Amino acid sequence: MKKFCRMVSVVLCLVLLLNLLLPVIPALGDEENPSGWDRFPVGEKETGTPYEVTGGIVLFNQDTGSITGYEGEPEALVIPAEIDGVAVTRIAPHAFEGCSTLTASSIAESVTAIGNHAFNQWGALAELKLPDALLSIGGYACTSCISL
Repeated sequence: MKKFCRMVSVVLCLVLLLNLLLPVIPALGDEENPSGWDRFPVGEKETGTPYEVTGGIVLFNQDTGSITGYEGEPEALVIPAEIDGVAVTRIAPHAFEGCSTLTASSIAESVTAIGNHAFNQWGALAELKLPDALLSIGGYACTSCISL
């Protein structure tokens, strides 16, 4: 009985440890950049040019194909497959963090990666349509989205 209890304790400890480590283990990438994202120093965010899309204005970096942020107070956004002929392939880390007015979003099939904290603290977000082509979702991508 003692061996069984000890084995259960070890398994539970391993499960808890794995649960703590999963958000920091990258899903995809290579040896030089395991998360698939460039490393941004604390406080620095990828920049982009404003573009009007269905439901609001997003910031888009044509060099990386990334949605990097938003302007204004959008209520429902549709992330398109391309902007000005450039494929939208990623949603950058922290892109929509703290967007308290957004209640719904739909993301195009061309998007294959969502960065860390991308949708963090969307208090009103009740619907998020993710593409089937999505390969990677960063850690804490939807933390504090209490209406989801």
